[in-house]
Amino acid sequence: MSTYRIVGVPMDGTLVDEHGVAFRPFSVYIGCLRRQGYAVNTINAYGQHVARFLNYVNQAVDVYSGELNINGWRDIIGSYGDYLLYGVEANDFIARQIAQKNQRWRKTGIRSMGVIETAIVKYIELGELEQFNETDSYIHPMFPREYKNLTRFESTERKKRSFFGGLISARNQSKETTTSNIFEYHRKKSVFFQKRHFPYERITDFINGASCYRDRALYALLAASGCRVHEALQLTLDDINITDFSIELTDYRDNMTRLVGLTTNEISQLAWKGRATPKTFLIEPYKSLFFKHLESYFRYERNGVVNHRYVFQNRNNARPYFASSRQTLITSFRRNLIRAGINDTEGLSPHSLRHAYGRYTLNYLPLSDGSYGLPLVWVKVLMGHSDISSTQIYAKSDEDFISSIVAHSNQTVFSNNPPSISEVQIKYLRDEIFRLVAQIEKLEDGHE
Repeated sequence: MSTYRIVGVPMDGTLVDEHGVAFRPFSVYIGCLRRQGYAVNTINAYGQHVARFLNYVNQAVDVYSGELNINGWRDIIGSYGDYLLYGVEANDFIARQIAQKNQRWRKTGIRSMGVIETAIVKYIELGELEQFNETDSYIHPMFPREYKNLTRFESTERKKRSFFGGLISARNQSKETTTSNIFEYHRKKSVFFQKRHFPYERITDFINGASCYRDRALYALLAASGCRVHEALQLTLDDINITDFSIELTDYRDNMTRLVGLTTNEISQLAWKGRATPKTFLIEPYKSLFFKHLESYFRYERNGVVNHRYVFQNRNNARPYFASSRQTLITSFRRNLIRAGINDTEGLSPHSLRHAYGRYTLNYLPLSDGSYGLPLVWVKVLMGHSDISSTQIYAKSDEDFISSIVAHSNQTVFSNNPPSISEVQIKYLRDEIFRLVAQIEKLEDGHE
């Protein structure tokens, strides 16, 4: 059984066995990700996931008692999900045996499973493509594909990332894409999303309590605009309009002047997921906080004598902050959570401020007609989404209302005078008023 280890960082593409022999498929995989324009952090994360997966597969081959045909490989690969999620408590025999041997007590959070699965699926599908190129014959896919139509944005992104995309006309490109699922687990986005949005009542205190003006400005920007973290980190001086207090977020690939002063390594770490519009729609009070802390950041902290135009800098060397490791950003964020007295940090990250923006604008933003919340199609524009399905996860659930009806029905179904649905709704709304008044009083007390 071979045990693999990464030499250097995954981005280098060197995975060796215990004899120091390089594993070529891993190098091909990393090279493919690099050519397709994946961000450095993404490549490093995918590389780590695939390396761990390969070591698991090698162990599983020794444990597996069946025939190593395509179904056998599916069993082995599929068992990796149980190994990650449940460790020594896994129901799957292969996963449990290996977990016990490795003394794996720690369980991977289900929110991490999506990116792990994506990394492994890409590796498997690349291997199938390599086999096809070598044999020039049909290769039966390891896992079934699910087909879906591409949106216009997805089609454009595919063209940018394809090896030959720039040479193939639009009418000759496939209008479909495929997805493969190799792990059996519940993908309930809404449940995990609810745990990840930042608590509204703590955002202002969190921003103002950050340890430096740079972080205060950065967090205020995320809360005010709902932009993605990499979009905020790649903000340049040219993106800010002090005259009308607005900012734009643009793709670095559309403006080569954004590369001036950057090292080769820094350029490789630029990322862009895509926005439907460069315009941002800043909401108060975070808009005012952003420009307030930005002014202080420029005055007291930011080094103005540098050869690049990026706003946010590493405090040690004044290089663009986007080139710092993801762990550096997360560590700073968590320290600032503690400074603000936010002890329940489970699921909170800088991206949580974007989630809070989406929920607020879709459900609670006060409108001129006295109603609350913008239409879904408008929030899609605010969030920079290209697909409205990405925006739908921010819609407030009516689970509380449903629960109240069911509870009332259960209690009164045997009574002589069961209430009507209208009466249940009235009681629900009155209870909501009582709850909201109590919440308002609590917030007012906290600001006295």
